[in-house]
Amino acid sequence: MKHLTRIAVVLAVAGLCSACAVSSFTTGRTLDKGTSRFYVAPSLQRISVGGSPGSIPMVELGTRYGYSDKLEFAARVGAGIGVDVKIALARAATPTAGTWDIAVMPGIGYIGNFSGTPTGSDGDDLHFMGATVAALFTHNTTDWLSITAAPRIAHMLQYVETDGGSATNILAPGISLSASFKVSDALHIIPEVGMTTAIMRTLSDFGSDIGFGGQRVMQFGIAFVFGK
Repeated sequence: MKHLTRIAVVLAVAGLCSACAVSSFTTGRTLDKGTSRFYVAPSLQRISVGGSPGSIPMVELGTRYGYSDKLEFAARVGAGIGVDVKIALARAATPTAGTWDIAVMPGIGYIGNFSGTPTGSDGDDLHFMGATVAALFTHNTTDWLSITAAPRIAHMLQYVETDGGSATNILAPGISLSASFKVSDALHIIPEVGMTTAIMRTLSDFGSDIGFGGQRVMQFGIAFVFGK
């Protein structure tokens, strides 16, 4: 039961930890060199562990900066903090109807006591670190609408500070789908739905579980993106 509780916390944090976010709130197109954007994204997460789903509301704030036309840096804060890098693999000269933008986006993140992390079943302090790699495939449907599919793989490390220093590694693939609406040159709206499911857990001194089911996180959100 103790380990099941910890799995539940890790899966919740899988959606909350910035780098392991279920959603991306961006597209496969990197920003133009020297431009930046800021976004606010209220969301609702649906967490299911052992057939007992629950919902968690959250708000994410983030900023993105175009270092070059094909390289973009970003930082996020929600329940945790995180950074990512978006690297363009294919970038249309202009995002007109029928064109594609494709990018890969690795990121890292952390959530800990500073942000009110839940404690373990014995009151232990928990720390969560995560790394994610997402691929962003964006089809520019019109001059004002694009559709993005973003499969990803996340690795999460949970460390229990006062429980003999035990650590749990979790591997979780996922995907998100979004639409980006260009309201004006300075405002985009991106509704998005994402899902991730844990497929493997390795607990120190206890071995590995592969294919354990019933633990998943879904996220429904909408980002308001400001800036060119």
